[in-house]
Parts: sequence; structure tokens; C-alpha cells
Amino acid sequence: MSWSILLLPLLGGYYYLTRCIRTKFRYKRLERQRLIFDSSIYGFGFLLVSFVLWLLITWRFPSLELWLVKIPLQIDFFYPSLFSFLLAYGWTNAFNTLKRKMTPNVENLYLSKAIEKTGNSMQLDLLKSYATQQLLMITLRNGKVYVGIATELNEPDGQSYIRILPFYSGYRTESLDVQLTTDYLSVYESIREAGSQEDVNTEMVICEEDIITTTFYEQEIFNRFNDTGDGENSSA
Repeated sequence: MSWSILLLPLLGGYYYLTRCIRTKFRYKRLERQRLIFDSSIYGFGFLLVSFVLWLLITWRFPSLELWLVKIPLQIDFFYPSLFSFLLAYGWTNAFNTLKRKMTPNVENLYLSKAIEKTGNSMQLDLLKSYATQQLLMITLRNGKVYVGIATELNEPDGQSYIRILPFYSGYRTESLDVQLTTDYLSVYESIREAGSQEDVNTEMVICEEDIITTTFYEQEIFNRFNDTGDGENSSA
């Protein structure tokens, strides 16, 4: 038997773990060694199932095996190995299609579960803001500060970005006090009162690497640190 045919089950396990919406978000967050190891385990599982199915098929249709003998390619266990990859490919795509039809936003559901298990503190804060619409205050490396809610969850694929809907923005002073200088809520309100039918999209995309701190924003608490009490200048 040529050991090279084990590559097909390994590829099948890898395809399943990296393409199935149930597993792909989690394995993109794990080290490559773990991915290869688990791919071999899942690949062996697909190979075992395909081998049993292949025995049943050839037992039920013996003429099929006689016909395959005529093909010049004669490698032991090649067809069960090939069948294991096709099985993994078909199962993955069938599962994805069925889940997307049955469950709205199913990818965000599985992505949320992956973040809960493997996400860092900042990603957990973003997940909570996205799920509960809780205001989050984000400080960037350049000193800019944004207060808003996360509107999108992204895969950790290379350089990750987040998308927020800002409510306030400002900057940190040299003493690291927060000065909120722009009130987006008043702008939204003025547009609504003007009766404009145009969609106003003020969502912002921020690179995760540019974020240095995140904290949940409570207006009442921040007002206690504000001398003027209007929520426009806060220290945190």
C-alpha cells in the first residue's frame, strides 16, 4: 500500500475543519500544529466511514469492482481514500447549506462561540458590545477615543478589523483624561427631526492593532468624573 493515499483523508479532515462553519472560526484561532493533528483525526474518521460504505457498495454491486479493475490506476485502498475526501467535501458543504437556510446569522453564532472559547479580553468586550448593544469606549494609539457599539464580528484572519457605530468621539489629553468633543447622537437626532429619508452610515472600521484599551461606557459613572456634569469631558 502506498502511504501517499493517506494524504486524501488528511486533506478531507483539513477541508472540514477550515471550511465548515461549525469549526472554521475556532481553528483559525488555534496554532497550526493543533490544526494538522486534528485534521488527521477527523480524516481518519472520514476514512473509516468511507471504507465501510465502500465495502457495502462493492458487496451490493460486485460488477463495480470488476469494472474498476480495468482502470490502469491500481493502488491499494485508493478508492476508499478518494471516497473519504469526497465524503468530507460533500458533508461540509451540505452542513453549511442546511444551517444557513435553517438559522439566520448562523456564522455569527458559531463565531461568537469561538470568541467565547478562545478570544482575548478585548475580543470578549467587543463580543459583549455586539450581543447586548452595550456602549464601549475605545482608545487608539494616536490618542483618539470613540464611544459606540460593535456592529460586526470578524474572523481573526491576518490583520483583524472591527466595525463600530460611534455615539461620541474625542481624545485623551496629556494627563490621559478623556475629552469627548463630538456628539454623534445629536447629529442622528437632527437628521431624524429634519425628516430626511436618506440612510446615514457613520460606522467606522478600526484595526485591532491600533486599539490600546477598551472599557464599557456608563454615562452616570463618567458624569461623576466630570466637573461640568454634562458628559462631554471625562477622565478614565
